[in-house]
Amino acid sequence: MYRLSGKKFLSGLCNAMAILAVIGCQAHPVIAASQSSPQPIAETTAAQQLIIKFRPDTIACDAAGTAQLSSATRVPLEYVRPMSGDACVIRQLAGDANDFLRGQELLRQHPAVEWVEQDAKKKAL
Repeated sequence: MYRLSGKKFLSGLCNAMAILAVIGCQAHPVIAASQSSPQPIAETTAAQQLIIKFRPDTIACDAAGTAQLSSATRVPLEYVRPMSGDACVIRQLAGDANDFLRGQELLRQHPAVEWVEQDAKKKAL
């Protein structure tokens, strides 16, 4: 018969409790889906990076600011990184080229956005 020492027993018990806590903290998929914010109708199958410059004292160039802009415009966006000149690199998700264009137009119309351009390598002439 295998005997557990006090330390091994407590360690195993703590590990089991931690696993149960993690499993218990996860929301049921049906409940989580019904409580999430409305998603854009188009299915996202492609991504492209944009450089966005926000007007001063409006939206922060961070994940929370990107989520705020995405929610306000209903354009699927992911934060990538800050850039020099107070610009922000953001990944736009879309289903097709029309979704990209429509999304970028919605971003340009947002009052906190100073300008938007595609993140592309510039070639010298």
